Amino acid sequence: MNLEIFDIFECWDHRSRFEAKVSFFNRTDFKDFSFFSQILDSLSSRDDGKFNFENDLEERFEFTKKTQETEFQRFMNSSEQMDIVLTIDKKIIDGKQSIYFFDSFIKHLIGKQVAETMSYFHNLFSNECERIFFEILDPNISEFNLHTGSIYFGTSSSESDNRFNRISKLFKVKNASSFYNLDNYELLPDDFHVSTAYPKNDSTRDLKKYFKKIEMILSIIYVSASSRIDERRLYYQINDVANTHIVSLNNDLAYNPVIFEIYNWIYSTDSYIDKSSIARSVFEYLAAEIIDSDDSVIRGIQKAYNIYIKDKVSVYLDAKKELSSYIIESLSSLKRYPNAILDTFLKNLYAISGFFFSVILANVISERELDKIFTNDILVIIIIALIGSFIFWGISNYKFSVDLQNFKDIFKTLKNNYREVLLDNELDTIFGNIKLDDEIIKVKTFKKKVNCVWGSLLFISMAVTIIVLLKGK
Repeated sequence: MNLEIFDIFECWDHRSRFEAKVSFFNRTDFKDFSFFSQILDSLSSRDDGKFNFENDLEERFEFTKKTQETEFQRFMNSSEQMDIVLTIDKKIIDGKQSIYFFDSFIKHLIGKQVAETMSYFHNLFSNECERIFFEILDPNISEFNLHTGSIYFGTSSSESDNRFNRISKLFKVKNASSFYNLDNYELLPDDFHVSTAYPKNDSTRDLKKYFKKIEMILSIIYVSASSRIDERRLYYQINDVANTHIVSLNNDLAYNPVIFEIYNWIYSTDSYIDKSSIARSVFEYLAAEIIDSDDSVIRGIQKAYNIYIKDKVSVYLDAKKELSSYIIESLSSLKRYPNAILDTFLKNLYAISGFFFSVILANVISERELDKIFTNDILVIIIIALIGSFIFWGISNYKFSVDLQNFKDIFKTLKNNYREVLLDNELDTIFGNIKLDDEIIKVKTFKKKVNCVWGSLLFISMAVTIIVLLKGK
């Protein structure tokens, strides 16, 4: 199309019609025959275009590809003023439709309500088309490509590699879900799932955002058990007996890619009936809405499906048994830990006490006087022994702290390792009932009490020994 038309005419490109209007008030502004004929000749062979002229006497003239120049000149000479309207009726042939004014087309498309746009694309696919290609013939657009699984916007006729069997997938969603308006909106999320989009500009961003909104709405429809839409709202039930959820189609919905992932996971294989039932059961079990899905939901759905598969049942039961046994054993060890702390303290106490008694006993046997038993040398040895006890006390406390932290780390690692087999809610319930932090607090409280006694004895012993040593000097 001639670039000059966009400078002279006021143009609109709707979904099925292109229109351009201009009014000339001076004969010198009139364009010649070749200007109009070249514009019509540049149109796609799919489309029908014509100019309608009207002069100030309200006389009309229709200009088509068959119009003769003499007829044109005779009418143009009839007046000093002229209103001109270009109308192009755009047809879809072999799944292709023309776009002559790209920015206007996109603005008009995304400005419509979602339900109306879905109806428009439903009508396009109803013409026995598996793919829809919007051929951009706007001379202002040198390069543009946006591809989904079945819809293509481009300046060339190249198609995306992200193709899918649309008929097969429509058959699946019809079997696994009940969409009341399917006859009016026979569409799939794949139709609007953008795989390629360039260059990065406002038109690309706006169209992609709009398509994502439709993709998410359709994904919700086919993940749920039953649904219907009107012009402004989507109503859906996760299960046939569940509450009805309402989503406003006119709100600026935040795109949630997880919903399409769940839909794609369900319908990507022939087990879609089982998968859809399990997915809905998990949503009901989690008391979650589809629109609020996150990664934990899709993980839960996949794990529930793995459990459902017969050869996974034994793995599931063995995993629960192993986990329970390990937890019981670990908790038993943790409950016995105060005894280990007390035992360490007593061993140190026995060692110091044994040292004192051996010194006293040795001197008693040698018949030395009691006041001469604790000589300066003996007192120095006692101080060294007490310093060793202090070091042993510190090392023991460090070991206790590391052991308690290891308990916490082991349980955290254990929980992560079983995420592939058990549902997150099951893990949360199992580990929530353990109350590991409460048990660790009990151990720490007991350790503090032992430390108070242990530390007091060591400090008192050290103080007394040093005082006796100083007096002896």
